[in-house]
Amino acid sequence: MPIDLCSAESIPKPLTERLRAFDQRLRRSEFLDSLLEEDSLVEIVRDLDEVCEAERVIAYHFTRADPRLIHEHGLLACSGAERRESFIATYGHLFTEQQLARIREIWQSYFNGAQNHARDGRVWFNLTLQALKNGGADRLLSHFGGEVVYMPLTSEYGVSRVLNSLGEPLVVKCDLDTSRARTFTEFPWGKTWLSAYHRTLNTNAHPMDWDCYLPETLTPNQILEIVPALELGWRGDM
Repeated sequence: MPIDLCSAESIPKPLTERLRAFDQRLRRSEFLDSLLEEDSLVEIVRDLDEVCEAERVIAYHFTRADPRLIHEHGLLACSGAERRESFIATYGHLFTEQQLARIREIWQSYFNGAQNHARDGRVWFNLTLQALKNGGADRLLSHFGGEVVYMPLTSEYGVSRVLNSLGEPLVVKCDLDTSRARTFTEFPWGKTWLSAYHRTLNTNAHPMDWDCYLPETLTPNQILEIVPALELGWRGDM
């Protein structure tokens, strides 16, 4: 079973015992940044990270989509252009001719080389559910199709209303192969797991989470569960 980085319960006992030397300071600290400058704690984080590399981790994909299609196809790492054309082919009849022309105009202007490089062929994840609470997942859950479809369209009122009406706000719980995933910090799994331990000592501790992506399709057998976001405490885009 992949490791749940939201919980400190499965941290191996030898590593928990090493962490206890920091308990008093962790109770007094809301942020881990200064503590992570100490070599002795970084060594523990590295060891936590190595456990995750060996065991895989649970990761969360936030989306507004049709759960049946995810169950059937997994999370597809295709290009944004492919997604946009598929969206028009399937849902274009829901828009007027003027709206369709406006959608294509906006897409053409917005999705340049940099925007495409950041999204094409990538499936994005978080390592915790914090984005449900801090608003980080609101737009993903409120607008259908993923960022490669909705990102530049949210200010188009009539179009946005359609995007808000399609699919369901979902959290896709995934079995993530850390050796295949790409992140933007050193020891991301270990830091996130340490943050879970930190919050057992200080309920006001600032949680750590990291964006990561898989440069390939996540197959249906790597999906552990698909849960309506509202069942996990998401209150909608306020």
